[in-house]
Formats: sequence, structure tokens, C-alpha cells
Amino acid sequence: MTPFNTDIYESFQLAMEGFCLELLHQGYEAMLRAKKYDVDWKEDKLTVHYIACMQPLNLRKEHQISIIPQFIIYSDEHAFEEDEVETAPRIDFMFLKWFQKEEFNYYAEAKNVSENSWIKKNGKPVNASYYYKRYIETGISHLLTGHYPSNCVMIAYVLNGDKNAILSNLNNRISTDFTDYGIIAKPIKPVYDEFYISENQVNPKNLTLKHLFLQLA
Repeated sequence: MTPFNTDIYESFQLAMEGFCLELLHQGYEAMLRAKKYDVDWKEDKLTVHYIACMQPLNLRKEHQISIIPQFIIYSDEHAFEEDEVETAPRIDFMFLKWFQKEEFNYYAEAKNVSENSWIKKNGKPVNASYYYKRYIETGISHLLTGHYPSNCVMIAYVLNGDKNAILSNLNNRISTDFTDYGIIAKPIKPVYDEFYISENQVNPKNLTLKHLFLQLA
């Protein structure tokens, strides 16, 4: 059997990423138009709603992309003992599409973030500082260390305050406590308002992470 050309594979993978980022943008716009979400929701419920907003999009149907929530990543990179399979990484959602005879995937990991600490309607407090740290330690770090696949975008659900203030606070935390990680900033090329990147040096390669800051507050 003729092997799949490496250049073609990379081209298809880039095309897949482009489709998925556009789906995420259109899904975000659909969320804002419908206004059926609640900032009191937990991450998983917001993600389920976000996916529901992407499902009817023509772009998804035309390119036959499946969106799978709460996807468990089983791979040889995670050497599980027989009784440790349940410890496999679980990522918020996976996009899946077939090009010719090859399957292509793209992933997204979502985190709630807030500018300030606040109180939900049920009286539960939200600690903004905790979620800043969590975005970095269980989001960025998991992508840079291989816990999650590198073909993944980080999504921040902004539930309180302004995303620009949140970005400033996150970057201050990175520059102070996580100096090995890159600052989150706008790329030079014009992109959608919610789209950002960070450049990270990882043994010794440069790894570009993509971030979407969805202003829901």
C-alpha cells in the first residue's frame, strides 16, 4: 500500500485546524446571539452548550466534522498499568474528520476564568486567583508537557469582568511564577478578536499555543 505523503498529511492537518478554529468562532457568535447560557454554569455545561451551538453550522456539515465531548485519550504515550486506565487524560472535546483514508483530529481544552472573585446566584464563591493558576497549571502546562495533544486550542470562558484585564493578570502570573512559559498576545497576522497565541520554548523547540478568550460576561 502506498504510504500517505507526509507533505499532504501536514497540509490536511493545517486545513483541519483552520476548519475547527472557524467552527469555534462561528459557535461563539451563535452563543452570543442566542444568549441561552448562564455565567453561573460549570465548565462542562458551558462546553456542552458551546458544542450544541456548533452542531447545526453549515461549515461543520459541509466538511463532515464530528465533535466529541469529554474525549478520553488512550495512547502509548501514557503507559498505563492494567488498573490505571481510568487515569487517562480527558480533554473537553475532540474534532474528527476523515480526509481520504486518514483520520484527522483537533482538540480543545476549556477553562472558566474571571477578572475578580465573585459570588454565584447559589451563594457559591468563585476565587479568581485559583482559576488563573488553574488555566496555567492544568491548561497551558498540560499542552506543553504532552499530557494533552499539541494540536489543541485553549479556550477561556470569561464569566466575570473583562478579557483584557484577565489577559493582563494571567500574563503577570506567567512572567512572575511561570517564567518558562510564553506571554499570551495577539499574533501579527489579523485574526478574530477572541484569538491569541503564546510562544513557548520546549526542549529546545518553539511551540505555539493558540488561545480563545470568549467574553461571556
